Amino acid sequence: MIVARRGPSKLGANARVLVTGGSGYLGAQVLRELGAAAVQCHALSRTVPPPEVRELIAWHRTDLLADDVSSLLSAIRPTHCIHLAWEATPGQYRQSLGNYDWVAATLRLARSFFSAGGRHFTSAGSCLEYAQPTDACDEATTPIGGDCPYAICKIEISRLLAALARDCKASFADGRIFYLYGPGEPAGKLIRSICQGLIQGHAVPLTSGLDFVDFVYRDDAAKALLAMTGAQLNGAFNIGTGRGILVRELATRLGEIADKAHLLQFGKVPLGREPARIVAATSRLISEVGYRPLVEIDEGLHRCFDFWAAAESQTGAELLYAARK
Repeated sequence: MIVARRGPSKLGANARVLVTGGSGYLGAQVLRELGAAAVQCHALSRTVPPPEVRELIAWHRTDLLADDVSSLLSAIRPTHCIHLAWEATPGQYRQSLGNYDWVAATLRLARSFFSAGGRHFTSAGSCLEYAQPTDACDEATTPIGGDCPYAICKIEISRLLAALARDCKASFADGRIFYLYGPGEPAGKLIRSICQGLIQGHAVPLTSGLDFVDFVYRDDAAKALLAMTGAQLNGAFNIGTGRGILVRELATRLGEIADKAHLLQFGKVPLGREPARIVAATSRLISEVGYRPLVEIDEGLHRCFDFWAAAESQTGAELLYAARK
């Protein structure tokens, strides 16, 4: 079993890590990982981070789209930044014009960070930065080409940050995250929707399920981002497993876990495009960063199903209690 060799411990005792988007699904896990490693952390977000991580960090309520954070960063003087804040609403983020606002906000944040003495900036990128591939997405050889505002803006901010970091004699890494999943994922995400439909005994309408994509577990993605930050390397790094799965097969496995595979209705939802094939090449993540994702897809799906089954049971108990009052 290969584990992180350049994880949070590489940040050093004097590291001060700035995290944006710490109240989000991935950001909260990054804060948990930093807290577990006893790394000094400052989180910026518009909303309060989860209760279990607030005591581990210094939290600053900030709206990066509107607020000037230069004075705050001059006071904190962070050494490293993990920037996760961005438009991420399921079903909306790809076409949202708010993506363009995040380009400007991220550039302002990075300038303030480097001006305050910051040494390394890690940004959450996306596999959508790649032009439609037919083989594994390789950071060096697969063409880049966004076809929606989200992808276009992620591509442009990565180029701008790489140039800015170079000019400021610092380092910048773009973590191109593939299909993120795990317990507690936001409403509207595929695996959550399938799990909840199966648990509730509803028919689950799906596409043909012929997309072949790389699903990476949320905890693994968080650990990879921290390992990248600790390594202080430059360039793009895929954050995926290197193994794809057909959406049809993924849904079928969840149906088998629930013993309700008959509820899956493939082909009920039009795909509206050709099936995608998006799988990460992970050689840079493994050999240069020193991290290999550990959670296999079957284990991850079981964890997701168990989480939503427990949540449904708790909700049902609360409703029954309320009805009896």
